[in-house]
Amino acid sequence: MATANFATAIAFALQQGNIARIFETLGARMDDLPILMIAGPVTGLIVQPIIGRLSDGIWVRIGDWGGRRLPWMAGGAIASSLALWGMAHAQVLWVAIACFWLLDAALNVVMEPFRALVGDMVPADQRAQGLSVNAALGCLGAVGGFLAPYLLAHFGWNAGAAAGGGVPPSVRFALMLSAGVMLLGTGYTLWRIREYTPAQQAAFAGSDAVAHKPSPGNPLMALWRDIVAMPPSLRRLTVVQFFSWFALFIMWPFMTPVVTRHVFGASRAGSAAYEAGADWVGVLFAGFNVVAALFGLLALPRLARGWGVAHTHAACLGAGVCGFLLIVVLRDPVALFVPFALLGLAWASMLTLPYVMLTDALGGQRLGTYTGIFNIFVVLPQIAVATVMGPVLRAWFPDQPVWTMAVAAASLAAAAGLTLVLRPDRH
Repeated sequence: MATANFATAIAFALQQGNIARIFETLGARMDDLPILMIAGPVTGLIVQPIIGRLSDGIWVRIGDWGGRRLPWMAGGAIASSLALWGMAHAQVLWVAIACFWLLDAALNVVMEPFRALVGDMVPADQRAQGLSVNAALGCLGAVGGFLAPYLLAHFGWNAGAAAGGGVPPSVRFALMLSAGVMLLGTGYTLWRIREYTPAQQAAFAGSDAVAHKPSPGNPLMALWRDIVAMPPSLRRLTVVQFFSWFALFIMWPFMTPVVTRHVFGASRAGSAAYEAGADWVGVLFAGFNVVAALFGLLALPRLARGWGVAHTHAACLGAGVCGFLLIVVLRDPVALFVPFALLGLAWASMLTLPYVMLTDALGGQRLGTYTGIFNIFVVLPQIAVATVMGPVLRAWFPDQPVWTMAVAAASLAAAAGLTLVLRPDRH
């Protein structure tokens, strides 16, 4: 089941690691990048809850294959591959922007039904383990996505500007490879998985539940009614999610400025020190994902069974707080592997345990609908960071971006504390 997530993670990592580079290569101004990259939160906010809700009630059958989740995943995988291929061959900025929006929307179409599929197919006592395997393969896919352009350049694919000013060759080839992996990885899941019918799912869930059918009328009003009717434990969990992801969304855009200036002493973008620091950030993020994969696969399910899901999640978030604070004080490039490893523990938990609490709270019913709503609270922090952190940086520490890591530490500490206080694992 998790091979689809492995392929999707490669595409997401390539997008996160290279989209600013692609846009700037094709002529975008640096101060335009935030608005150009707004596709992520916007498509997530729109696509995830709608697709999640639709996949709860629409059963598609083609011969002996079909289901509620798999057809959406198939369509999203095809559209993602086309977007990756188009981005690889973009020669003008507007084409790259269009492909970026298509890619982000299509990846959300794959991921949203996939999360619900795991909840549908895995029994309650195996959900932590199943979601950990899913998160581990996702992290390993991200390692490949982050390292692919660097490795291709190292083995002879020129990482510099392409002839004619298009996408750099190493990035182009990595995107094309990812398009193929997307089809193969998701295709394997589609080939091997057979979804339970609504009747089987009801029996499997141990209840009289049946697949939720979207009610007629305005879908936005129906979505609002679903939000109002959220179980109390899910409401508490969304608060934890907001502060957790606010911290992570500070990390991703600001980590390169922090490492290049605070650790490598770069005074300007494009200098030798800046390029060395930016390359090192990719290596650090690869290590971050390796730790997250191993921890999520080998230790996290056991800890969750022994300590309880909420206490384990709070402890992992606490490790992430220590990681952010260490980044503020450390100035040795190799030593940065320690805080990134601690952040990897938090990342593994964030990809796994909130979804365990979510599926437990819903008892196997309406997973698509509420997984989509749940992920709104992953999207909203990204919009908040894009809105707030730029003015904060300019007003309080314009030449010291390292202090953004302190803000991230405070937000993640709030999430850890709220996990213990609100106990979202209690129904």
